[in-house]
Parts: sequence; structure tokens; C-alpha cells
Amino acid sequence: MAQKNARVARFLDAAQEPKKELTPIEGYEKTDIMTLQQSMQSMATTLHNLDTMVKIALRNSRKPANDLTSDESAAIHLYTMQWPETHASVYASLNEDLRCQNRRNLIPWFPYMKLFFTALYKLPSLRGTIWRGVRGNLNDAVGEDLIWWGMSSCTEKVNIMEHFVGTDGERTLFNIECTNGKSIRAHSYFEEEEEVLLLPGTYLQVIGRWSPSKDVHIIHLREAPAPYQTIAPPFETSSTAGDLPSLKSLAISEKSPKTSAAATAAAKQSVSKTAAPAATKSKFQNATLEKVQCENERKKIIKKYLVIGNTHELISSDNDKTKYKWTLFVELNNDDQDEIAQYIKQVTMDLHPTFKPSQIILNKPPFRLTKTGWGVFRIKLTIEFHDQWKKSDFHTSWDLSFSDAENQKTIEIEFQ
Repeated sequence: MAQKNARVARFLDAAQEPKKELTPIEGYEKTDIMTLQQSMQSMATTLHNLDTMVKIALRNSRKPANDLTSDESAAIHLYTMQWPETHASVYASLNEDLRCQNRRNLIPWFPYMKLFFTALYKLPSLRGTIWRGVRGNLNDAVGEDLIWWGMSSCTEKVNIMEHFVGTDGERTLFNIECTNGKSIRAHSYFEEEEEVLLLPGTYLQVIGRWSPSKDVHIIHLREAPAPYQTIAPPFETSSTAGDLPSLKSLAISEKSPKTSAAATAAAKQSVSKTAAPAATKSKFQNATLEKVQCENERKKIIKKYLVIGNTHELISSDNDKTKYKWTLFVELNNDDQDEIAQYIKQVTMDLHPTFKPSQIILNKPPFRLTKTGWGVFRIKLTIEFHDQWKKSDFHTSWDLSFSDAENQKTIEIEFQ
């Protein structure tokens, strides 16, 4: 049990984040790419039995997914491995130094950070809802926004996070709308955790707070561009390629396609003027990264606008109870039922427990639910997309409103 608690600790360490903002994480990007064994040599006297753990990670990563090299995949694998209870793991030691205001503590980690962050950068970015948790109530400790300086371990499955955080005592769950999450399941020592990593320096805005019970607190966060560059990207860039603001904006080229395309074109033009074709030098130290970046820029992004809302009709008003007939809907802004069927596989609506059944699953359009009742309450929505879009389930909620003739919100969803 103690070993298991230590293993899930990285999912529950949000309270260890520093209370003040730190200086950017930089310098590691100038290190040359090394093998995993070479990159961990500087930590050999710090981490117990490191050579054996590295060899295990490499042996478990001989057939890596996502076009990663064995060393890149093993760098992720090593991060997820659990050391014996009395010894610090890679993730515990690295996160302690990432959260420390003395950035010199990171210098011994530079070779590993270069390999590790390069591997994460090459993974596709996940857009969707992920979960993180902590024991205790963090409502008072979280303001309007925050920066997480450590590696943030999250999961796509709320039931996994609920299992980690426990079912008694005060606890806080973070419901995070991410745009740059990195799913590492295919590279993790513990695949069943379905772990998603947020990179150091991730900036998050607080969208809302909700306490479904006196001991459970949910804080709704949304990833956004940081107000300054919190972490350098894991490669050096040519000065002619323009400033690249953060690892997050690079990993998702559709965030600023014109800028990315222009920067790429400028870099290519600069290279062609300064070097012969046979001696052309990539602006990336790892040529595979350039290929990944170019492929990202060529991807076609389809933007759709999802509308969630409700209409209502007054049925009766008796003493203190006003009864309504209401309809909750999920639709595209053009209300094209044939088109929405191409994107959405099913919509699950979790109602107030007084409704029987309290969970409604709609597996074809129109995605509408009509009921009668009184009182304002919150409905949880899970929107599942067709497999071809390779998108995680989208989780949101809707507070049933009877104040206006129609109340709705619009959400931009990107497909590729």
C-alpha cells in the first residue's frame, strides 16, 4: 500500500507548487542530445540504483510508439518509474528542482531535460478535459490564475483521479481544459494510469469553482498562453526564424499558423542563402523535430462551433413551486443535424439524482433532452467524438436557466 501511495503521489502534488512566480526555465536547450545513459550520468550519485533503472527503462522501450527513438521513449518511461519507498524517484527529484527558485539546481538535469522534453515535444498534443487532484481544500490557495512549474501529472479519466485522491475527507479536483497535454500512456511504466503530462510553466486560468458536496471541491481551469516565456523550447532556433514564445505555442502549430509558416519560411530562406545544399544545417539540433514541426503546419484544421443551452416554457406556478418544461440541447451553430452527426458520436447527460433515470445517453442527433420540473440545477455533459477525429471526450457542465427566453454558450472545437 505504501508503494502504491508513493506511486500516485505525482498526481496529487499540486499543493507543492511555489506560491510565487519563478524565473523562466532555460539553458537546458543548449545541451546536445545524448543517450539516456549519458544524460543521467550527472545524477548517478543522487539517485539510488540509477544504472539499473535506466537499463530497465531502455529494455521496456525497444519498440517505441509515436516515432520516438528508444532513448526518447525510455526517458519518459524512467520519469514514471517508482523507486523503493525510502529513495527519491526521478519525478520527485526533478519536480523538486523545477519548483525551486534557485535555477542552478537544474543544471545537473540539463542533459536529461533535453532528451525528455524533446520526446514530449514530438508527441501529439491533446486537446480536451483532464483531471488532477490533491488532498485538502485548495480553493483559498488558488486565485484567478496560476502557473504550475513542475511536471503536472493528470489523467483523462475522472474515476482514476477519484481513486487516487480517495473518497473521504476534504479533497480538491482540478477539471482542466488543456490544449497541450501530452498523453504518455504508450511510454509509461504504469500504462493503466492513462497519464497526461502538462509541461513545466503551464499557465492556467480559473474559469469556475464548484463544490458538489461539503468535502469535494472542483476548480475548473483552462490552459492559456503564458504572460511571458516560462520555459525555453528544447532546441536552439536561428535568429532569422523569429522569436518563438513558448514550448506550448510551438507544439500546437494551429494556435498561430501564419506566424509558424512565416518563421519556417524565413528559416529555410536563411539556410539556403548561407550554406550549400550538401551542407545545409537544420535549425533544429534534432532533424526529426523539424519534420514534426513541418507536418504540424501542414495539417488542415477544421473549426466547428458547438452550441450548448436550454429553452424553457412555464407550465404552472403553485405557491413556492414554479414548474417548467425545459429542453437542453447540444448542436452546431448552424443547427445542421447531418453535419453534427459527422463529428459527435454520442452525448451523455448526468442530471440531478431526483430524475429517474439520472443519466441520459443520446447516440444520434438531435442531441436534445426535454423534461419537466422546477428548480435550477447543474447538468454534467460528456461529448464523445467519432474515432476518426482522435479527440478525447469533452467534459463540461450546464446550469439550467429559466431567466431568459433562451440561454446558451458557444464553444470552439478544432478537428484535424
